[in-house]
Amino acid sequence: FYSLAYPKPNCRHPETMPAISLLLPLLSLALGATVSPRQMVRSRMTSLRHSSRQNNRWMKRMTGSDAAAAPGVAVAAGASDVPDKSLNDLFASNQRWRTVAQLNDYPLFEKLPTGQWPKYLWIGCSDSRVPETTILGMKPGDIFVVRNIANQAQRQDIASQAAIAYGVGVLDIPHIVVCGHYGCGGIKAALNNVDHGGPLENWLTYLRDVYRLHKDELDAITDEDAKQRRFVELNVLEQCLNVYKNDVVQSKRVATFEDPSKPFPMPQVHGLIYDISTGNINRLDVDLEKYAEKYSGTYGMYAPTKTNDEMAKERVEFKKVESVEEAVA
Repeated sequence: FYSLAYPKPNCRHPETMPAISLLLPLLSLALGATVSPRQMVRSRMTSLRHSSRQNNRWMKRMTGSDAAAAPGVAVAAGASDVPDKSLNDLFASNQRWRTVAQLNDYPLFEKLPTGQWPKYLWIGCSDSRVPETTILGMKPGDIFVVRNIANQAQRQDIASQAAIAYGVGVLDIPHIVVCGHYGCGGIKAALNNVDHGGPLENWLTYLRDVYRLHKDELDAITDEDAKQRRFVELNVLEQCLNVYKNDVVQSKRVATFEDPSKPFPMPQVHGLIYDISTGNINRLDVDLEKYAEKYSGTYGMYAPTKTNDEMAKERVEFKKVESVEEAVA
């Protein structure tokens, strides 16, 4: 019976092994067999090892002489007979991740095709050391992402502006996060008076504009590392202001401010700093609402028709009605 509950890794369908290895121990308990925690862990590890072997065989087929005939694998016309193995580590890592993801959250791949409802829109740096989903411990579907050099939200950048418009206007994301990180290569490059050439230099010009706005403060810092860190923080501050300038963001914030069912104007904008030397994320020590309000006379395109006091009263009344409806239900 033990061999039934903990089968040897000879299953032809590796995707079923996680479910088999978890369900059969429960079946054995139901039938009166004794299954120790060690045996259950052993069963789970056996499943993982089996999946790894299956993945290795799959990789050999994909990169071997019959790779051209493998279903679902596109091969360019006139391609060499020598298989391209440069992406083998990506495919193998993907299969390992997929196996673990199914064990930790079995219905994940059933839920993802139904749509996305992220809570956060993340504007981060392209730096490979700052993968947002990893450092936040999030899963696919949790974060809508925009990444570029030095986490900028420039009005001239169609890609970031389109992502913000879609995230706020279509997905109704309630929080926008601008996250910079210490040790940012874009910040370091912008501090050097060197022509980096082409599109890169055009992009760095926006960072130099940030430096110009805060020149007195930054020039007063003599330590180069401290200056770079402060520049990172000030850049996050200015990019948050750029988010507030966005017309879709402004329109949505006014609409949600005047909606008594909403607890606060949305989206909220947050400035964060990631320290790559410690792995910690901290808030920018600035009241972004007040900072943006200071420039509302310059950049504001939408104005609410009701005051804060009027909306506070409407929210109180809304909560009373909501409480009564919940009690009746």
